[in-house]
Amino acid sequence: MGVKNRDGLTPKRAEFARLVAEGKTLREAYRKAFSAGRMQEKTIDRKAGELMKDARVKAKVEKIRARIEEKAERESVMSCTEVLHELSMIASGKGEYPVYGLDGKLLGNRPASMSARLRSLELLARSHGAFTERVNVTSTEPFKVTITTLPEEKSENTNEEASK
Repeated sequence: MGVKNRDGLTPKRAEFARLVAEGKTLREAYRKAFSAGRMQEKTIDRKAGELMKDARVKAKVEKIRARIEEKAERESVMSCTEVLHELSMIASGKGEYPVYGLDGKLLGNRPASMSARLRSLELLARSHGAFTERVNVTSTEPFKVTITTLPEEKSENTNEEASK
């Protein structure tokens, strides 16, 4: 074996892991990372499969995939601050947005509609906790309250009794 990197992998194994993490098939990754010019397909498949059973290779693939996903998420998903800023722009009527015709052609840019502005104001108000659900119950008779939790919550007590 050759010189190993900090993950305990040779450069060829690290390259194989990178190619697999980037979406290449095991066969393609093996061919590109190793000298497999005259090897038969089933030999390549067997050796690539053995490599993927190696815990260090598997860990490297998962580590690279996690970095790729994190980067994609960071670049494609708006942050909470960006969402609030965009909602503020719509609510205040400062931004202009593209309008398309039925044929898909751009008609031009126009300010947000009044309904979009009102919806943006509502979402901004909710983000600041301006709207809360309140239930006022007045009764002289005792009553029973049954609270059912969602299945994903791990709570021992799913029913609670309260009386007033």
